[in-house]
Amino acid sequence: MMAPVVQWRGAVRLSEVGPEGRVWPHRYLEWMQEAAAAASSAGGYPPDRYQQMGAAWFIREINLAVDRDIEFGDEVELDTWVSDLRRFRSRRQYRVRVGDEVVARAEADWLFLSLDRATMKVKPKHPDDAMKAAFPIVPERVLGPDEVPAWPEAPGAVLQRRERRVEPTEIDRHGHVNHVHYLAWLEDQAREAGEAGPLTFARLFYEADARPLDPLVEHLSRVDGGWYHEIHRGDALVLRGLTRRGQ
Repeated sequence: MMAPVVQWRGAVRLSEVGPEGRVWPHRYLEWMQEAAAAASSAGGYPPDRYQQMGAAWFIREINLAVDRDIEFGDEVELDTWVSDLRRFRSRRQYRVRVGDEVVARAEADWLFLSLDRATMKVKPKHPDDAMKAAFPIVPERVLGPDEVPAWPEAPGAVLQRRERRVEPTEIDRHGHVNHVHYLAWLEDQAREAGEAGPLTFARLFYEADARPLDPLVEHLSRVDGGWYHEIHRGDALVLRGLTRRGQ
């Protein structure tokens, strides 16, 4: 059995910092993705094993709170653990620290799916007893229910509409857009709308995947306390997101 909490370490690189000197928000998700892969590998399930199984864990939703800006050269430590397992779904927690200070927290809801690489179709797959034993549950959660903003019942008028095409460099080993890129796209939306304040919270819900060269349309609306985002492929909703920003 692996240790319940796995730690990942790294220093903030110059390429991860934007013009204001702070880390781009999607870089937190990159670190969390690396930490999750390291935790899975430590439990005996590296990426190649999942490929042999014809299965993978896919993110359905992620909530990210950025508690303080961090800068180039900061030494980051990230703790991650599994907080629950529900049939073919599991929540993973992430806590990012610089020294003794918590600078970011996140919770991701993962789906365990079998993947037919010929057709790229997926269906739920239940973890077996060996996998359950490999990832012991620590029920602690890093975000309180009052910290996660509710989805707006009626978003305001679309203030910005952007078209984009999925580029080959945005595709991951599963053949679709890596979940990290969506937060970078949402940051681009906000910047184009004139919002350069630091991200303090992001809620992302992945409705469908996007694949190479897919034409996408992004919508941006104002909502109470922040921004509401949607990304569409034709009539299909690919992602919805909420972001909040500081001064």
